Amino acid sequence: MKRKAEDGEEGDGGNLPVPPPVKKRAKKGDAPNLGKILKFSKEEALKEDVAEFFARHAELESEFVELLMQRMDQLDDVKKEIEKLKSAMWNAFPYAKYGSNRDSYAYKRVGPKLSSLRQAVAKHGQMMVTTKKFPLLLEYAHYVLEEVWNNLPEWDDESRNKSSAALLKKISGWYAQAVRGMTQEEFDKSGKAIMDESKEEISDWSDDLTKGLCAALKKKKYQLL
Repeated sequence: MKRKAEDGEEGDGGNLPVPPPVKKRAKKGDAPNLGKILKFSKEEALKEDVAEFFARHAELESEFVELLMQRMDQLDDVKKEIEKLKSAMWNAFPYAKYGSNRDSYAYKRVGPKLSSLRQAVAKHGQMMVTTKKFPLLLEYAHYVLEEVWNNLPEWDDESRNKSSAALLKKISGWYAQAVRGMTQEEFDKSGKAIMDESKEEISDWSDDLTKGLCAALKKKKYQLL
């Protein structure tokens, strides 16, 4: 009868049972944090990563799109972004105790911030056009007209004010596209009130800016001018 190997002795074949390796617990913070990754990700790279993810997991795409569309139904986040960019623009202006702070020196300081603001405004408007969020687009066009365009700086050098004129043309286009795309029910529900608020402002526009909008409003049985 074989006795059991004592501690320190070899058993059959000279091999002791090998215990399974002990798994180390991952320390808190070791795993990649999605929030931190997103914070430091560049926009274009992030878009590519999202596209790649849903190419691999197509079954989740519709749920993700629905989530994005729900977020787009409200302007709160968009307004926060734009107001932040507006503040950055105004904060870039140099102090002028005497004379003008709309000169070339001021433009060099403010120009990049102003450009970022215009780009953001155009980006969000185009997104609403692309996704055919027409009631939201009309609300957005009114907001941009009242809170952005009306508050843009007027430069001493008239050539630098061309971007403001271009933005107003874009706004008028959004008004027209929104009204054309809305159903009569949607227009009666929210569009008419927005047009009533915009009426006085739009009355100062040139015929070139109001032509398309007037035609669209006529089909909605609304008299603008």
